[in-house]
Amino acid sequence: MLVQFHVMGILSLPGYHRNPVYNLLHRHLYRRFVLTMTFLFVSGMVMNPFIYSRHDESEFLLRLLESTGALMIYTAVLVFNLHVHRVQHLTTLVETFTLHNRKVRVRCGRLENIFYYGIRSACFITMVAQILTISGEGFSHVDHSGYTSVPYRPLPLINVWIPLLDLSQPLCFYIAYVSLLYCMVVFYFMVSNLLTMYPIYLIYQHGQYRVLNKYLSYIGHRGTRRYIVDSGRLKYRRIQRCYVDLWRNQYKVVDTEGQSKEWQDRLDYSNVRQAVQFHQKLISFQHKFNRSMGVICSPIVITWFVSTIISLFELTRLQSHHDLNKLIRVCSEFLMTMTCYFYACFASETLAQCEAKLHLTMYTCDWVHLLPRTRRAVQLFLFRTQRDGAYMTYLNGSVVMCYRQYGNVMKMAYSFVNFMNLIFNTEAKQR
Repeated sequence: MLVQFHVMGILSLPGYHRNPVYNLLHRHLYRRFVLTMTFLFVSGMVMNPFIYSRHDESEFLLRLLESTGALMIYTAVLVFNLHVHRVQHLTTLVETFTLHNRKVRVRCGRLENIFYYGIRSACFITMVAQILTISGEGFSHVDHSGYTSVPYRPLPLINVWIPLLDLSQPLCFYIAYVSLLYCMVVFYFMVSNLLTMYPIYLIYQHGQYRVLNKYLSYIGHRGTRRYIVDSGRLKYRRIQRCYVDLWRNQYKVVDTEGQSKEWQDRLDYSNVRQAVQFHQKLISFQHKFNRSMGVICSPIVITWFVSTIISLFELTRLQSHHDLNKLIRVCSEFLMTMTCYFYACFASETLAQCEAKLHLTMYTCDWVHLLPRTRRAVQLFLFRTQRDGAYMTYLNGSVVMCYRQYGNVMKMAYSFVNFMNLIFNTEAKQR
């Protein structure tokens, strides 16, 4: 994914050139490219609502809100580009969490592919729908005196370049039109890559939690030599005592029959100590992820809320006489917003459930019959798994990504849309 960013010219990796002089020059050129593209994007998105509403003032507010939301998303992408070193550091941390467990690796790979292609498809449909709405009906003839005349005929997708062939238009029209087309394509690659990078880290972290939870089930149960198979249903089965090596993701069966109590406790203490260290590494990775992605994702969270209201409001205002292009555009915007927003809440809920499952697995083991040093290690692990910061939080903890917050946003958006529709209907009746 980072290679795709670099090939597209959107993202410049620090240390790409071994020579520091070339690396510094590359970074300066990249910053100039970002500033130039920012100016083009801002000019295109600011002029977009005015160009579309030259002859139709009813859509001016909707176009202005859409441009504002797009600018907020691009702000997040720009901040992401300026914090590349943090993202690259997270990438190196992900590489250390190698999943040797084949079942967990396959399951996480399937989950990653589902959300990767789902978000890509939603972003692509949104981009195509935006280009479909670019037609001569939205762009009108502008003469040198600034007055409008008869609009163009509607243009399909294959005729999107026809307005560029009209040499009677002023220079500002061509600049706005080309920048709008260019920014739509670049904006698609930016947003899709940024949104697909979010699930990759969390899915790998979720896989490591599954591996850790599996090995925690081997701790305890000294007298009966029974080990937890399913901590949720408290199912046990008789197996030999296992020695766990979390760093290599391996374990071996050790026959403890006839051994002393102190020798048997060494295995449990070694397993608990490795679990505590491994869990501490996962928490450290999550904190670094929050610090790196918190600044980047905070504008996106606000944009999701605004886009949800806009797309839901447009869906309620659609009527039978509207064309198919507008219906596709509105539905695609609503689909992309809800898909990305739901996955962010889903990933946060998954991490919280992993923490709760680790706590339940360790608590249900027979740790009270272990030696004092092992019990202290277990108590330390239980204390760390009781933390409240398992959910993903943004805007200094004011926004907690969870299913409850997702439902509250939908409820607030639905109430606001009903209020706006009531105002519009009241004004229509008074007229």
